[in-house]
Parts: sequence; structure tokens; C-alpha cells
Amino acid sequence: MQTSLILLPLLLALFLITNSTPAQSRSKGINHNHPYVRSQGIPGRDQQQLEQQFMTWVRWIGTLNHSLFATATNIVSPSFLLTIDKNPAAGDFTTIQDAIDSLPAINSVRVIIRVNPGTYV
Repeated sequence: MQTSLILLPLLLALFLITNSTPAQSRSKGINHNHPYVRSQGIPGRDQQQLEQQFMTWVRWIGTLNHSLFATATNIVSPSFLLTIDKNPAAGDFTTIQDAIDSLPAINSVRVIIRVNPGTYV
């Protein structure tokens, strides 16, 4: 009885594996006559061109000319700066919830909430 309970799931799995059909895709493959495919080339055929484009990109990223090192021209300054500190004289609020509650429900300006070190309950 116990061996049949063990064999039943194994037989079921074996049945499902042997009678499964390959997945059918909605795609019919690459349409080689499509204008985009003709202009871009067929994937896998232009390996040398792809390698050259990749190496051009690597050399460009290696320079300091890309946007990671550019200075921002539209730097946004904060509209509100709220400071939370345990000492009421050092900050605007003593609890995080008080700082959040002080903001209007509909707020269209940028707010930075700075939380000074400490344990807030």
C-alpha cells in the first residue's frame, strides 16, 4: 500500500513527461523580408560589426565624455528641508511622524527630511 503511494506520483510524472508536446509559439520566426531586418542585418550574421560597435561603446564609456561625468545644468534645489532630532533645539521635529504629518496631503514641491542619528520610537 505504501509503495503504491510512492510510485503513483512517479508514474504520473513519467506519463506527463512522455506525453507532453513541445511549446507552441505565436511567432513564426524572423521575417527576413521585413525592412527593419534587411536594414539591420540578420541576427548572428553580422558578428564582426556587432563586436566593433561594442568595442566603440566600451572605448566611449572609458572616457569621461559620457553623461555620468557631465555637470547637471538643471540642478534642483530642495524647497523644504525638515530636520528631525531628539533635541528640540537642534531640529524642526522630534519624531518622524510629526515631520510627515506637517506636510500637506497634496504636495507639489520637493521635500528633504533629514533624520539625525538617534533612536526614534
